[in-house]
Amino acid sequence: MSTITNDAGSSRPHRSGVDRSVTDLLRRRAPSEPRRITARSHREPTRLEGWAADRRGFAALPDEHAVTFGLAAELRRRLGATTEARGLPEIVLYPAAVAALAHALGSGTDLIIEVPAAGSVDPDPAGRTADPWPLRTDLADDPTLIEVLDRVGESVPEAFRAPGPPVVSGHAPAEAVPRVVIRGADGLGRAGFADNLYPAARATGQAAAGALSVGFTPAADGAVEVSVSADAGRYESATVAMFARYLRNVLEQFADAPTRRVSELRLMTSAERERVLGEWSTGVDPSDLRGLANVLRHGRAVPGLRMAVRHGSAELTYEELFQRLGAATAGAAGESEVDRLIAQLVALMPHAAVSAPADSSARADTGRRLADPAPTVGLGGLTVPMAALVAAIADRRCVAADRRRADTDPARRRADVRLFALDPDDPQLVVDLLAALTDGATLVLATAAQRTDPAALAEVIAEHAVTQVIAPPHLLAGLASRDVGLPTVQRWDVAGIGWPAELSTRLWELAPDAVATCAYRVPGYLGAAARGSLREAGRVRPVPGAKILLLDQRLRPVAPGLLGDVYVGGIALAAESACADRAGAFIDDPFEPGRRLFRSGDTARWTADGRLAFTRG
Repeated sequence: MSTITNDAGSSRPHRSGVDRSVTDLLRRRAPSEPRRITARSHREPTRLEGWAADRRGFAALPDEHAVTFGLAAELRRRLGATTEARGLPEIVLYPAAVAALAHALGSGTDLIIEVPAAGSVDPDPAGRTADPWPLRTDLADDPTLIEVLDRVGESVPEAFRAPGPPVVSGHAPAEAVPRVVIRGADGLGRAGFADNLYPAARATGQAAAGALSVGFTPAADGAVEVSVSADAGRYESATVAMFARYLRNVLEQFADAPTRRVSELRLMTSAERERVLGEWSTGVDPSDLRGLANVLRHGRAVPGLRMAVRHGSAELTYEELFQRLGAATAGAAGESEVDRLIAQLVALMPHAAVSAPADSSARADTGRRLADPAPTVGLGGLTVPMAALVAAIADRRCVAADRRRADTDPARRRADVRLFALDPDDPQLVVDLLAALTDGATLVLATAAQRTDPAALAEVIAEHAVTQVIAPPHLLAGLASRDVGLPTVQRWDVAGIGWPAELSTRLWELAPDAVATCAYRVPGYLGAAARGSLREAGRVRPVPGAKILLLDQRLRPVAPGLLGDVYVGGIALAAESACADRAGAFIDDPFEPGRRLFRSGDTARWTADGRLAFTRG
């Protein structure tokens, strides 16, 4: 199998051969012999006009995203000085820059670097088209950029070291430079760099659509035009632009800081760094914060006959619920799930005097004052500041109110019935109950059977005309596979970030008027830390009051597009977590003294528009 490459930077004697070979391959006929070289053809620009003309109309050729930028002649001169000092040709530097960037982006595999027959007419290493040669990109020993350059120089075929015929670019001779084609792009896919990349195993050297291609074309004025292109079906345009921007930064560092180590490559600008540490990583200030006393006051104002809690055959009206809270008769801890839930509410009563500031002028200082770790309360396996509970209640109320149909006339609204189908020991259960009491809603606590059987879950939704469903992805996936209609549901609240691709469509079919969102949750944070639309492939943003940082092993912020470890902080961060040893650990915030972060154990990356995309599987 021939490997097709663009030889825009190759010498003219090979132009016609590549041109004809590509055309023959596309037409599925035996390759013809190269045309005879003439002085006139040697002087023509190195463009594949014939190939470009012949390829028109081939529907099988994928669309590409392409970004082009220029390296000024002065920068090229400095890069040339770097390679000359090592006794290496210029052709070595460009694959070295791509290799360093690929490693920084998380690719620990061998990339296949394809170089056209540039600078040599030796048919053994080049042939009529370019022969690929492997380049080691496992730079785990953290070499300097100079050392990367030397390693690439050692792997370059000898034919590319020898001077050859000049490469013609726009009628002006220039030195030969390569086109780097990353056929082993699955390494980048595993790293999660591509916004829309689904990696599949390929044999080494096999031509494959979707490879990331970087071309370096010399210009008459001594500059170099760099083009980055990729299959539009696998990469988003913003991802390709991001790769091009990072590559420019790496090339500048090869010229200005060749002793810098790969781990120290600076891919972000100062503005981008400020963005990932501020605007993107921090949710907006929480609003409508109501202290526990205010929450309970709203609950007591609800008509006493309205149903407050349902669990199987057990029911509690608002009047019965507040009678039990007032008498502090929660029941023994070993009794029903409703009894244990009320016991947790009773334990909160001494803290009911804690309230959020009502003065809007204090809004800017809300996060600092509410994040004071004292007093704390226990919820399930979490010990959280009282302010965390206040913020979590406000967030849950916002989620419940986010509906496609928002009737402003209370007389036209459906009864607000919220189904909680998570584990009853989940700390969010208390939060959801308090949010429901504030809004005068009914909370249905799913039984063990309903939490595991999609059919039973569908029955309880239909029986009680549930308007909001809070459930894990796997349970909703089972529910979505059933041929039922659940028109009363106005809000799907998916508590997790992993689900089948078709879940969004199936939930819409079950309830066409419903809004569906997913929530990213960690054991060290009360409630959701980030949330996003289910239709957006699980990409989320921090919720109000939350803070999410993506850091590398040295606790430095990673650039957009790169995988980083997820650290969560903010107003609802727990003081202690029973799951900390299993899922992560609390550390000091390296960017905000006096604050703490929870190491989640997850990995994610920032997309070009500032959303979090988590790795799957």
